[in-house]
Amino acid sequence: MQTVVSELEDITLSKFPAGGSPKDGEDDLEIFALGRHICYIVAAVIIREDGKILMMREAKESCLGKWYLPAGRLEKNESLVQGAKREVIEETGLEFEPSTMICIDTVFGNWIRVTFTGKIIGGKLKTKPDKESLEAAWFTREDIFTKLKLRAYDICPAIDVTLQWHHSRRDDLLFRSMPVKNPQHKVSIIILAVFKKNDELDVLLRSSKNGIPKLPKELISPYHRIKERVKDVLQSADQHIEYDISGVLKIEHVGSPHGAADGMCLSVLVNVKKCNLVSEKFHWINVSSDSLKSSVTLAAMFVLMDMTFEILRL
Repeated sequence: MQTVVSELEDITLSKFPAGGSPKDGEDDLEIFALGRHICYIVAAVIIREDGKILMMREAKESCLGKWYLPAGRLEKNESLVQGAKREVIEETGLEFEPSTMICIDTVFGNWIRVTFTGKIIGGKLKTKPDKESLEAAWFTREDIFTKLKLRAYDICPAIDVTLQWHHSRRDDLLFRSMPVKNPQHKVSIIILAVFKKNDELDVLLRSSKNGIPKLPKELISPYHRIKERVKDVLQSADQHIEYDISGVLKIEHVGSPHGAADGMCLSVLVNVKKCNLVSEKFHWINVSSDSLKSSVTLAAMFVLMDMTFEILRL
């Protein structure tokens, strides 16, 4: 599904050669640094063949003895995948191989959590306490939701989405999405607003500072809500626009070197229902490729859940 973004950018580039990838506003905010402007959390929902889910019991004083998914803060010079692997082995004793991102949670632009799923490839289940956790164990969904004393219930939607993915789509490579290794020094979103009518598909572009139409790109400050930034952009095209945010199609992040590549870019898919463009800055571009039309339709079936958007889609 990540290729949809690249294909749409390629179409824009072919029709407007001086455009290229969207880069509006790149100098409007200072470079983000992990630990100073931004905090990334990595988590894992790991499901065994018998359907049981890996959990760990907290050793931190603030939530001592409570159960939670393996999760923690991303460290400096670490990619999202590296961070997820480290947290799982530190807190459960098991070696984890991520196969796909399953959901993304955001509050403001300064806190983003990415949850993976995948398989265990080694290690030994932790039974002795240390500073990372007291123990780890496998539980059914019913036990987690009704019997365990949880640190927080925010993990429950992620567990349900992962179970759905495992039951229906884990064997289909089409429905897998891993972070794309493109260095980012700020947090931004690319808005993929599509309008479908019958067999036609149009994509919304916005003129950049040099007048070249591009996919709209917006920087996210530590105090911005992503949902509100999407709304601001779309309403500047049409105050009365009607749309649904499908979710996040692609995440671009590297994490190294620290201080220069701590940013992240999220490509957000938006389904426009009704729009009457009133701004000359915005344009529709028609997509003639049947394969790309199909890809966009499929992409809407597998987007990363974001509780900010209040959706549960796979």
